[in-house]
Amino acid sequence: MDSAMEDTEKLRSSTAPQFGEISPLIPFHHPSDKYRKVAPIAAILIAVGSFFLSMVGDGEPNYDIMQIGAFGCCSLFNVAFISQAIYQRNLMQHHAIHGGEKTGSQPVYIAALLLAFFGMVILLGNLFSNY
Repeated sequence: MDSAMEDTEKLRSSTAPQFGEISPLIPFHHPSDKYRKVAPIAAILIAVGSFFLSMVGDGEPNYDIMQIGAFGCCSLFNVAFISQAIYQRNLMQHHAIHGGEKTGSQPVYIAALLLAFFGMVILLGNLFSNY
C-alpha cells in the first residue's frame, strides 16, 4: 500500500509545474530593426549611384551630385546608427523585464551612440563648411 501511495505522489510531483524551470523566452521585435537594416544598404546605393551619376558630364553639376550623395550617405548611416542605439536600448529593457541574454547589448549600445555622435559631427561640419 505504501508503494502505491509513493507512486501516486511521484506521479503528482512529476506532473506539477516546476517553479525553478526556465520559461520560454519572449521574442523581441521593434520597428527600429527595419531602419537599422535598410539604412546602410540605402546609404551605399546612394553613394555608388551619385558617384556614377557624377561621371556622366563635366563641371559644377557633377560636383553637386557628389556632394548630395555624400550628404545622403552620411545621413542614412546616422539614421542606421541611431536606430541601432534605439534598438539596443529597447533590447536591454526587454532583457531586464523578461530575462534573456544580457551580455553584449550594452557595448553595442555605447558603440552605436558614439558612431551616431561622430557621424552627426561630420555631417554638420560638412553642411556648415564653405569649401
